[in-house]
Amino acid sequence: MNILTRSEVEKICKQLFMEDCNIDEEIFCIVYRIEMYDVGTDHLIDRHIDIEYSYGEYYEICEDTDLFQYICSLCDLPLLQEEQKIVIYEK
Repeated sequence: MNILTRSEVEKICKQLFMEDCNIDEEIFCIVYRIEMYDVGTDHLIDRHIDIEYSYGEYYEICEDTDLFQYICSLCDLPLLQEEQKIVIYEK
């Protein structure tokens, strides 16, 4: 697993702008999360990446997006089947 460089974070910011993310703050932290939920008899796994901004706002990147796949490939993130939190960038 790799940590993101500042240059890679800037590329992600540009991609977020293209996706019409209206948050105009500096990125403080990027976290890859795997969360698990039991819904009835189903066991759901939610993989996403949280972009946390310096003033408390955040933006969630869902697993089914190209940007999620791009970030996972940059960091060589695993698609694990267990609950986990991995910080991949922190200012």
